[in-house]
Amino acid sequence: MMILAGSLIVSSCTKYPSETERLDEDLVVYTQYDVNADFSQYNTFAVPDSIRYYTDNDSGFVKNSNTSLIVNQIIQNMTSRGYTQVDTDENPDLGFNITLFQNTNVTVYYYDPYYWYYPWYGYDYYYPYYPYYVSVYETGSIVIDMADFKNINIAEEKIPVPWNIFIRALLTDTPTMSDITGSIDQAFEQTPEIHK
Repeated sequence: MMILAGSLIVSSCTKYPSETERLDEDLVVYTQYDVNADFSQYNTFAVPDSIRYYTDNDSGFVKNSNTSLIVNQIIQNMTSRGYTQVDTDENPDLGFNITLFQNTNVTVYYYDPYYWYYPWYGYDYYYPYYPYYVSVYETGSIVIDMADFKNINIAEEKIPVPWNIFIRALLTDTPTMSDITGSIDQAFEQTPEIHK
């Protein structure tokens, strides 16, 4: 029992959740596209030089060397598929919206081997000196939407989104910028339909 209690307490001190719990936090690239979209009809595209971000208590735009890597990776993939980059004010056929979501996760672990609960007595019986362990870690995801400016539905005030990317777990544990830019490449590889 002492070995079991010790292993539970030690595992509660980890910075990140256990391997089983972290299955939901592994780096994942998810893409979806409109199967009726004809990507060959587009010629030009534009990408903003900053990224919109949302955190637990803040939002805004960020522009730095890391965001430039993300933007440049999108540009590189689009130009390699035959599209021409233009400025955002030059009426591009396609535009990209890049959003970063960053969350702080707090988990409280508590282990008390001498805890009993007697509902028929109406109270809990426990020894209060067993400590709590707090785990705090960051998670982040990027959502990249491709907007179709060529086929805007003015009557319904809607901009079609023929393709989008969701990259999960950017800030958890070990993903690097090369992992992130590689994930953007992977998203394009998952959608060979995007080409001139």
